[in-house]
Amino acid sequence: TLQHPHIARLLDAGQADDGTPWLAMDWVDGTDLLAWAQKARLGIRQCLQLFLQVADAVAHAHSRLVIHRDIKPSNILVDSQGQVKLLDFGIAKLLQPDHAAAADTALTQAAGRVLTTAYAAPEQLKGESIDGHADQYALAATAYHLLTGMPPFQHTNPAIVISQHLSSDPPAIGTKRPELAGLAPVFAKALAKDAGARYAHCVD
Repeated sequence: TLQHPHIARLLDAGQADDGTPWLAMDWVDGTDLLAWAQKARLGIRQCLQLFLQVADAVAHAHSRLVIHRDIKPSNILVDSQGQVKLLDFGIAKLLQPDHAAAADTALTQAAGRVLTTAYAAPEQLKGESIDGHADQYALAATAYHLLTGMPPFQHTNPAIVISQHLSSDPPAIGTKRPELAGLAPVFAKALAKDAGARYAHCVD
């Protein structure tokens, strides 16, 4: 059901004879979000306009009761026309119509707690039940990286990054780039430790 101009289509999925899960999706001839923005020397407004495409794609997925669960720059490609494609719904989860987390599919069961610590929401890192607010946190962390050149928390030790996500507020975005100071309240809300304190929807 994910028919959207900024989502790479999932064509088929299953398991190989040895039990390895696989999926087939559209081939996207593009460059990952960060590399493309750097090469194109995008300004702040251009970065935000580009990122709105990503937010719109995630909002579409949520409207179809699908949570991505692994939003990060390398899962976002930009083609030569400057159009975004969100990839890799391999560990996505379906929600029930009442937005309670549904049972894992075979693919998500095989994936276990596969995630990317630099962008994962605190509740996801703790292994708690998640909803669309987890994707919103990952979107904000990805946008933070796009605009400042680094994720909200950065360390060579993943355990320290996890601890930071769980216990610390990220540096205000204006401290990384003063011209972004006006966006500090937006990022503070979107990256709130408590999922309920974040925006109601990822396009808010």
